[in-house]
Amino acid sequence: MMRRESLAGLLTLMAASAVAGDLMILDSTHPELPVAEVIADDASIELPAGALLTLVTESGEEFTLVGPFEGLPTPENAPPVVSYMVVESDHPALPVAEVVESDRVLDIPEGATVVLVAESGQEITLSGPFYGVTGVAQPTGDDEHLGEGASVGATRSLD
Repeated sequence: MMRRESLAGLLTLMAASAVAGDLMILDSTHPELPVAEVIADDASIELPAGALLTLVTESGEEFTLVGPFEGLPTPENAPPVVSYMVVESDHPALPVAEVVESDRVLDIPEGATVVLVAESGQEITLSGPFYGVTGVAQPTGDDEHLGEGASVGATRSLD
């Protein structure tokens, strides 16, 4: 994923070059949608499976679209953000009890494992190498994995 630019700098650039309804790309894994590009919020876009696109509106609202996606790039079309708590981890960047939002990009190295639990009790186990967001996780069978390093399994109570 490309390095994230300063939000203040991007908003300044956007104000200088954008018209009402434009969005600026803050982060992208899609090669045809580079960081700092300005796109219209009424122009349909298509993201392949696994692609991530983080945008900012003129008012400063950030949102992330996750592929597969086809439609208008609006905050209303972004997947809902869910909070997860780290309940098990051997990765120093994700300590136990840290809260992780579902739109946060996680980079878990090979050999590391992180277990997240949502308020609903949904449990997600991420085993490295894993790079992506938990927002793309979908329930799977006990022995299936999402990509190379994630599985959604049984629920667990947070009590």
